Amino acid sequence: MSSGSGVLAWLAERRSRHCFRVCDAVGEGALVEGRPTIANPGRMRIGQRFHLSSVPAASHMVSGPEGTLEIGDDVSIGHGAAVAAFRRVTVGNGTRIDPFVIIMDTDFHVAGDRSREPPSGPIAIGAGVRIGSHVTVLRGSEIGDHAVVAPGSVVAGKVRKGAVVSGVPAREAFRQEGPSDAPTSGSVPEVVRQSLGLSRAPLLEHGPAEIQEWDSLGALRLLLALEEAFGVTLSEDEVLRVSTVADLANLVDRAVTPAANP
Repeated sequence: MSSGSGVLAWLAERRSRHCFRVCDAVGEGALVEGRPTIANPGRMRIGQRFHLSSVPAASHMVSGPEGTLEIGDDVSIGHGAAVAAFRRVTVGNGTRIDPFVIIMDTDFHVAGDRSREPPSGPIAIGAGVRIGSHVTVLRGSEIGDHAVVAPGSVVAGKVRKGAVVSGVPAREAFRQEGPSDAPTSGSVPEVVRQSLGLSRAPLLEHGPAEIQEWDSLGALRLLLALEEAFGVTLSEDEVLRVSTVADLANLVDRAVTPAANP
């Protein structure tokens, strides 16, 4: 190694140590490129051989006062990225996050009432995941090990292990099960329970007014879960307009019937 390259390596290591000084723990070989913004009022732990790029656009990593950000070994984050952990964000070993990705476990404010505490939900990103450029990962999302998220997608919910997803909201491009394999619409309350993380299945007359988790993001989760469970395609506008679980069941019935009886 030449003396010039040795000096550059020393400077890069020194700059990295300075950037990571606010973290609670940093593994060996963690490096930054450029000048990112790293703020840690909460807890932040970085694994070994982590690489954070801020060239040509600066990246941001922030934990809230009650938040935890945990990044595993051999993780890379591209330039222009933003990671916000106001509750909890975890990234597994060997995951690659491309430029201009947004990962945030909070909405930061409540529309129409900035005095209220915004809703939040932990984000879990598994090991060996590949997240393409300009992807947004919203609060409460879970991405399984070795999944691939296509560029420009919005993740709002659960991505299965090894799945390849794309779109807004992100969904699997191919689904093996067909309408003949789908459960009956009577199981819609159970799909609602699972997709919204409820302790019990809601009544048919319950809706967004009674179920706090059934907000705009929850509605997108419901859309994805219902399409996956019943092998149908639903209208996003219709799902956002429904007021009860019974309305969801009627949507599924209308979508399943023509598919099952062409």
